[in-house]
Amino acid sequence: MEGTSQDLGALKEEFVHLMRLIHREQFHSAWTPKNLSKPEMHALMCIWIARTHHKEAHPTALAKYSHVSPSAVSQTLKTLEEKALVKRVRSEKDSRSVVIELTEEGRALVEEAQCVRSRYFNEMFEAIGVDDIQTLMRIMRRVLDFCASHEVSEMYETTCEAKSAKRSSGKPAKEVLACE
Repeated sequence: MEGTSQDLGALKEEFVHLMRLIHREQFHSAWTPKNLSKPEMHALMCIWIARTHHKEAHPTALAKYSHVSPSAVSQTLKTLEEKALVKRVRSEKDSRSVVIELTEEGRALVEEAQCVRSRYFNEMFEAIGVDDIQTLMRIMRRVLDFCASHEVSEMYETTCEAKSAKRSSGKPAKEVLACE
């Protein structure tokens, strides 16, 4: 890597900051009508996407896809049921299984949000330019590939093993705790 460690440190901080901002804006308030929470809107979108791909939306699949606990999904679905946006029905494929479907009101809400979202991205692509968007997407795919091939938990284990080895080597604690 080129640049001073101070430059790289600032670059890392800005990268993390920008990723947080992007993550925070993932479900822009304009895309969450009727004062729905982000998890509620996310669940509605997942259910809608499943249906557009002719798949059933099972609560366990929603939890896995959303990277949240089944109990969190259950609570979100309960709230959405109370708002008459989703309903639980028996699976056509397995009557022992429950699937989640959008009500007419839920479907209309998601389709409205999709229109707003589409218009938003059309304006963004026009403002930024398709070439730059394609470059950004190529780089984002590389970042995702890196993330998929480098488990953070493994990095902690490797770091801890290295620090443990340094401790046993008799180096001062201050040196051991410094990041490599």
